[in-house]
Amino acid sequence: MLVIASTLFSACIGYAQTQINAGPDADWAAALDWMRSNTPEPMGDPAAWSKRWPAPAPATRFVYPPSACGILVEWDKGWFVSGSARRIPSANGEVDGAIDTSRFLLETDPNDALQNLRSNGMRYVAIGPGQISTELPSIARMGAHDLGRYARIFYLQAPGQPKVRLNVFLPAFYRSMAARLYLYDGQRVEAKKGIRVFLTSLAGSASAAVEPVVQSVREFPSEKDAEKWIDEHPLESATPGSDDPTTTCVDLDEIP
Repeated sequence: MLVIASTLFSACIGYAQTQINAGPDADWAAALDWMRSNTPEPMGDPAAWSKRWPAPAPATRFVYPPSACGILVEWDKGWFVSGSARRIPSANGEVDGAIDTSRFLLETDPNDALQNLRSNGMRYVAIGPGQISTELPSIARMGAHDLGRYARIFYLQAPGQPKVRLNVFLPAFYRSMAARLYLYDGQRVEAKKGIRVFLTSLAGSASAAVEPVVQSVREFPSEKDAEKWIDEHPLESATPGSDDPTTTCVDLDEIP
């Protein structure tokens, strides 16, 4: 099961990505090769990549030709896109453009997502598994999103056993552009496994923190049925979702 990273785990990943040997893995390398061979030259001429361009005058911006288009990609992959694919990334390692990129990845309204792409001159989107797993917390922070709208951490407590951490993914997660594009290529999908409602209560921990512990789980055939039950039980601490980030628990319309 894919796991949302803790702060420490995210820091470890970030450190590893800064090392001199860190580069695109085989899947990203193949995607970058495809971009370079199958997408239009953004400046109209491959030679533009090695040309020396004068710096824009103060308070002015570089003027791109009409042929210019970009690839929306998370900021830590931006250098790969510009260096290997020789295409214009939406964000880079200096986190330029990272806010709009993160907002696109977690946007649940396709029309707003499309407006984001158009306003930033992006024509393609490159998404990897990290955007729906270990990198989800940093994406949410960068775009000023509430991570709790997309995923939450609960705990399972068996008698005489230590608590086990459980990552629960909410409907908004599956409706995000990152999940809909990466998992389903933007196609219409029906939630075949239904949706669960996790009933929790707060309990203390060894670290003195108060943690939500799962008391029971109810299963429903649809999101509408789950919401109806939750409305009828206002005193319950109930969260609809799924612990499987790779299979949607809500119906998804095709992205136009």
